[in-house]
Amino acid sequence: MAVLGYEQVELDAARHGELADVLAVWQGWCGQAEVPTWRNVDLAQLPPALLPFTAVVDLIDGGQDCRYRFWGTGMVRLYGNDATGELLSKNAGGSIAHSTIAQLKLVIDTARPLVFEVKITKLIGASVIKINLRLPIMDEPDTVTKVITVALLLPGDLSPTEDLAKAWVAPELDRELTEN
Repeated sequence: MAVLGYEQVELDAARHGELADVLAVWQGWCGQAEVPTWRNVDLAQLPPALLPFTAVVDLIDGGQDCRYRFWGTGMVRLYGNDATGELLSKNAGGSIAHSTIAQLKLVIDTARPLVFEVKITKLIGASVIKINLRLPIMDEPDTVTKVITVALLLPGDLSPTEDLAKAWVAPELDRELTEN
């Protein structure tokens, strides 16, 4: 079991290293628009080291749920499953679904790239930190329809390749979310 925490951080956190490269690619996809459309997206343009830690979701009901269109191989190793084609609500427990939906809603509401620092801490105290750069995509005017997430894993005391599937369970939050 684990505790999952996240906070939104300044976009400047993505202006360094490979995340800066991702942001530049996204801006290139935008062309003259503020947000790119899916037809302008070419995931192969992302930095090769980060593509495995990339996910793309199709938003459902304005972000109440989402379906994973793409789930990189690094995400498979990190979470222990391939979520491609799966609904978030069916694939993840309440705590991760709640955290992901909250982050996606902020991207939907602002229609701009946002950065989140996510910390996964096992009850034994070991942890891994993930920086999520979440990028909006609009296929309809003024409506975010997809979000691309590129994750950068920071050194913690858990290996970034450890199967964290069981680490996502946060029973207290799961119980709270189902009761409300």
